[in-house]
Amino acid sequence: MSDVSTALTTVVASTTLRATSTARPPAPVPTAPAAPGSLRVVRTKQLGRHTSAWDEMVATTPLSSPFLRSWWLRGVTATDPCYLLVFEDAVLIGGVALDRRWRLGVDRYTMLGAGRLCPDHLDLVAAPHRTGAVALALQTWFSRPGSRILDLDGLRAESALATAVPHAQVRRSATTVWEPLGSAEAYYADRSKNLVRKVRRSRRRLENDGVRFRWIERNELERTLDDFVALHLPRPDRRPLLRRMPELRRTLAAGFDRGEVAVLVAERHGRSCGVLIAFTTGGRLCTYQIARSLDHDLRDVGTLLYAVAVEDACAAGLTEIDLLRGDEDYKWTLASRSRDLHRLRASYGVLGRLALAGTELAERVRPVLGRLRRSTKEALR
Repeated sequence: MSDVSTALTTVVASTTLRATSTARPPAPVPTAPAAPGSLRVVRTKQLGRHTSAWDEMVATTPLSSPFLRSWWLRGVTATDPCYLLVFEDAVLIGGVALDRRWRLGVDRYTMLGAGRLCPDHLDLVAAPHRTGAVALALQTWFSRPGSRILDLDGLRAESALATAVPHAQVRRSATTVWEPLGSAEAYYADRSKNLVRKVRRSRRRLENDGVRFRWIERNELERTLDDFVALHLPRPDRRPLLRRMPELRRTLAAGFDRGEVAVLVAERHGRSCGVLIAFTTGGRLCTYQIARSLDHDLRDVGTLLYAVAVEDACAAGLTEIDLLRGDEDYKWTLASRSRDLHRLRASYGVLGRLALAGTELAERVRPVLGRLRRSTKEALR
């Protein structure tokens, strides 16, 4: 086994289970009746002593998303973190992690961490065989009197949240591309001849040019993320992501400490020319972000980063590679299967319904205004 695959095996083996100006003062934490019997919903800003129980439930959810793990949720920036925890007597049996904003008399809820960091495969969490009870308890909480909007994106297909939100509109919002893993030989046997030939030739050329691949150690993370930023700076399309680097650094450091973040680098003469950030939650390899040099002689370093990551994931016994959100052409050369992500919207109360209708109208009008503005500029030239 190579040094890089040994490093990834070590990572897998060690895996363990600004408020905005529109925000209103925090309300007292309520305890709401949820369903017949002893179920109740408690709203809280942090998991606290329930962190371990939460992570154990995440481990049993379909796909076991890293974006539901406590280390990720604790690190992301939120307006008003809102964990809805469902208890049966004194035992936590599930819940959902949301972010709450308040505007013009309406509570607006999104998934905690949603936005530019693009979390995927989100859902409520529940203890084994308690998903129905948790969904029912949350349904009662969402349906209580008052005005509110739910806008929950990045949900996995067949999300239990869809059954917990009454009168919800659910539509496909994105696609993730993935492939089951066994041996590296079997993986390449299912790929196109062009990809296999490209990997073989570019590996030989890059290695002859001094490029080496390795998984970093924890004490190298900050410097590697500095290199990640430097590699992205020439690309204007990556600036929105780079503005989120402070929270991304926090979350990745926490995930690395938990053994669920792995970072593969390509180096030439001691300098990084490519960085691949991945998660290993749930025995899967989820490739999250990649940055690479734009130099022509390093043009295939991105492909080789994915190839090395897959080969080492196979050697480490990981069960699949998930390329996460986006169905860009290059992903379809690396994998052949897809999963849908959904966006759920619902509104309650008169103000909530009006606010959601206004939001949807603005979304329809915005592209029209954009086209009109561009055509006017062209006409005035």
